[in-house]
Amino acid sequence: MGEHKYRVGSGPDAIFMGWERNLEGTRQALFTISAVEHPFYGSVVSERTLSNLNLQVPRIPFRESNVNEFRSSIKNGK
Repeated sequence: MGEHKYRVGSGPDAIFMGWERNLEGTRQALFTISAVEHPFYGSVVSERTLSNLNLQVPRIPFRESNVNEFRSSIKNGK
């Protein structure tokens, strides 16, 4: 894992890592907590967990749910 120098409130609290399908079959975004002073620093968590921990949720790229929308987003620069 790379070095993160962010302290809680001084920069991004987490870094978007990718998508995972949950047991219900829907996608959920996963993040690594990058605030070094946070007790869960380095943990991979969901968006809900970030919110529950009062950490800033970073912008999530490509929220679309299927491959065609994903490709369309790239093509259209979104």
